[in-house]
Amino acid sequence: MQASGDGVLFWGNIRSRTGGLRERSRSSNWKELAATGLALRHFLPHIRGQSVCIQTDNQVAKSYLVHQGGMCHHLYLLSREIGLWSEQNLLSLTAVYLPGTENGPADQLSRRFPSSVSLCLSPQTFQEVIHRFGSPWLDLFATQENSLLPHFCSLIPSPLAWATDALSVRWPRGLLYCFPPIALIPRVVRKIREDQALVLLVVPHWPWRSWFPLLLQMATVPPWQFPLHPSPLRFPILSPESLKRLNLGVWMLNSSSS
Repeated sequence: MQASGDGVLFWGNIRSRTGGLRERSRSSNWKELAATGLALRHFLPHIRGQSVCIQTDNQVAKSYLVHQGGMCHHLYLLSREIGLWSEQNLLSLTAVYLPGTENGPADQLSRRFPSSVSLCLSPQTFQEVIHRFGSPWLDLFATQENSLLPHFCSLIPSPLAWATDALSVRWPRGLLYCFPPIALIPRVVRKIREDQALVLLVVPHWPWRSWFPLLLQMATVPPWQFPLHPSPLRFPILSPESLKRLNLGVWMLNSSSS
C-alpha cells in the first residue's frame, strides 16, 4: 500500500482505479464508504489529530467503519483503507447510525435534488436581495449554469470560474454572495471570520445549530427571511412543507462587527 504525506493515496485515485462506469455499478454500501473516505480526506486540514464521529443513514457502512471489516471483500478492503488512513491522521474515528428521518431537510435535499443541480435562488429573489443589501460581485458557490453573477467560484474545475473550491482560497475584499451546501455552513462561517470577509450568506434559520450564534455576532443588519410563496429557489423541487422547515434567509455578515 502506498502512502502520501496526508495518508493513503487510495482516496485520490478511487475513480482512476475503478473507472467511472465500474464505480456507478458499485453497491450503495460501497458508495457510502467511498464518500466517507473522500470527505475525510477533503476535510483533513480541519480534523487532523481530532476524534471524528461519522453520522450515516447506512447501517452496513456504519458497521464496517466501526469494526473495519466484515464478510464482503470489497467493503472490507475499503473500510481497511479508511481505518489505516485514520490511524495516520486522526486521534480516533467512530460511526453512529442516524436515520434519514432524523436528518431533516438536509437529508431530503440530498435525496430530492439531482447531483448536477445546486441550490440556487431564483433571479427574482436575488434581485430583491440586491435591492435590500447591495450588489455583490462574486458568487462563492455556483456552477457555470446557475451562477447569479459574472464572477463565481465552482466546486468543480470550470474555465469560466474565478476560482475552484471557494474554501481553498482566500476570500477577496468587497461584497461577496454565498449560498453554500448545508453541510458546509460551519466551515463557511469560520471562513468568513478567518478572512474578515463581507458576505451575503443564505442559510436556513436554525437557531439550534452551533453556527447560529456566530451569525448573530457578525450580522451588520437584521436578516431577511424569504417568503415561501412564490418559492425563493430557482428549482422549486422542494415541497412547501420542506421549504418551510428550511426557513431560508439571507444575512449580511462582517467579522469586524463581532
